[in-house]
Amino acid sequence: MGLDMYITNNDTDEETNYWRNHYELHDTFQKLALHKNIKFDSFNCVPVPLTQKDIDFIIANMPDTAKDLKTMEILSKCKFIIGTGGHLSYDSWW
Repeated sequence: MGLDMYITNNDTDEETNYWRNHYELHDTFQKLALHKNIKFDSFNCVPVPLTQKDIDFIIANMPDTAKDLKTMEILSKCKFIIGTGGHLSYDSWW
């Protein structure tokens, strides 16, 4: 078992990005959910709708050790998709 993390395109219901066991990034998405006043008991299987400002929040608040090339490319791609009218959300399962 482990932590599976997804960004899903809500318009097509397709997974657009995936991480496994990237706990620092997951913690940052949890901070975002709290910032957005999303209620949960455990941050597991909690969908978080994403905006461009949310992606900026993630980049600004995640530790430098979490800012690997793959993650930064994915977040940049997410900003582009949202900026062109797409609707994305983050979800996880562990």
